[in-house]
Amino acid sequence: MIVQPVTTPWDDGTINLLEPNVPHGNRVYLQLDARTSGTPGPYPYTDTKKSLVFDIPLAGVLNAGDTIVAADLVLRRNWPNEPPLNHDQRLSVRPVLTPDPSDTSMTWCYPWVECGAYNADDVGDVYNIHVIPAGTPDPIDDWYEISVLPLVTPGAASLKLKLEPHCTPNPAGNCYTYTEWISSEYVDFAWRPFLRLQFQPGPTPTPTHTPTSTPTLLATATATATGAATATLTPTPTWTPGGATRTPTPTRTATATPVPGLVISEVGANMVNEDWNGDGLVDERDRFVEVCNWTGSRVDFGDDYWLTYQGARSDLFNGDIRAGECAVFWYDLSGRDFRPATTGGVYKLWHRTQGQLDAFTAVTSAQDRCYARYPDGSTTWVQQRCTPGESNGYWLTHPTPTPRP
Repeated sequence: MIVQPVTTPWDDGTINLLEPNVPHGNRVYLQLDARTSGTPGPYPYTDTKKSLVFDIPLAGVLNAGDTIVAADLVLRRNWPNEPPLNHDQRLSVRPVLTPDPSDTSMTWCYPWVECGAYNADDVGDVYNIHVIPAGTPDPIDDWYEISVLPLVTPGAASLKLKLEPHCTPNPAGNCYTYTEWISSEYVDFAWRPFLRLQFQPGPTPTPTHTPTSTPTLLATATATATGAATATLTPTPTWTPGGATRTPTPTRTATATPVPGLVISEVGANMVNEDWNGDGLVDERDRFVEVCNWTGSRVDFGDDYWLTYQGARSDLFNGDIRAGECAVFWYDLSGRDFRPATTGGVYKLWHRTQGQLDAFTAVTSAQDRCYARYPDGSTTWVQQRCTPGESNGYWLTHPTPTPRP
C-alpha cells in the first residue's frame, strides 16, 4: 500500500457571487460563505455566496491499473480571521466538468455555463457532504480532511472539484456561515493544502504507441459553402482498413437540412475489426469523434475548442480547419482524459467563451458501426459503416474500395 501526498502547485480559488466578474484565484486565502442575507444565488442554492474550485494535477502520480483506497483533500483553517461560526456549514463535494478552471481567470460567472457553476455541464452530482461544525476550531488541530475518493480516476490527468457551502436557517429563517482557508499561494509551504492518496499499485503499464497530441485534420470533401452552410460535397477516397470488400448500403435520398456551424459529425466507439487510426493495432484507440466545419469559412482552433465525453475532455484543439473539412479526434491520443466507451454516452463540443456548441448522445452501437449525420450537414443521425475523414456517404459511392498499402 502506498500513501502519497500530492502537493501544490495547482489551481484553486474562490468564486464570489458578490464580485461575479472578479478572479480570486491568486489570493492566499480561500473563502466559503453561505448565508440567507443579501442577494440569493440560483435556486435551490439560495444561501451560497462563495464556493471553492480546485484543479489538482495527477499526471505521473497514478497509473490506470492502480486501486484507490482513500483520497482526502486536506485543508487548513485560517480561523483567527473568521467570525464565530454560529451555524454548521455543510460543504457539498462535486466533480467539476468544465475544462481548465484556471485560478487566474475563473470567476463566479466564467468559464461556467451557469454563473456559480451550477449547470449539469459545469459540475456533476453531489458525492459527499462534509460538515464544518459550529463553534471555534480546535487550535491544536485546525486541519480538515474532506473525502474525494470517487472523484479520483487512476490514469486521469487531474482531479477537478467544487466545494459548495450551505447552511440551515434557524426558526427565524436566517443563517450565516463564513470560513477561511489557506490556499496554494500561501507563503508558508507547510500550511498549504494537499491531496493525500492511499492506493494499491497495479501492474506496470505496457508502453504503447503515442503520436503527437495535435489533432490530424483530414479533408472529407471539396465543399462550396455559404453563410447558410449549404454544401456541395465531392467525396475523395483514401483507404479502407482491412481491405475487405464492402456491400453497398441501400441508397438514401441525400437531401440535407443544413446545420450551420462547427458540429459533431460522426462518432465511432465500438471498433472490433478496423484499424481506423492507422497505428497497426485494432484497439480502443481506434474510437473517434469527427468534427466538421459547416460555417462557410475557415476556423482557427487556437486552443479555444475541445470535446468532452461524459464530462472528461480532450486536449485543446490547435491548427485550423477550412469550410467543408473535418477533423478526427481519437480515444486517448487526442487527450488522456478523452476515452469514449462502447456503452455509449454524451459527446459535447465546446468553445472557451461561447460555451457548448454541439452535443450528441449515443447508446451502445453495433460493432464497427458509427453514428453519423446523414446526409452530411443534416440534423438526422443514423448508424452506418464508419467513415472517419470521409464524407458520411462515402460507401454509397465506393462499395469496393482499394485496400490500403
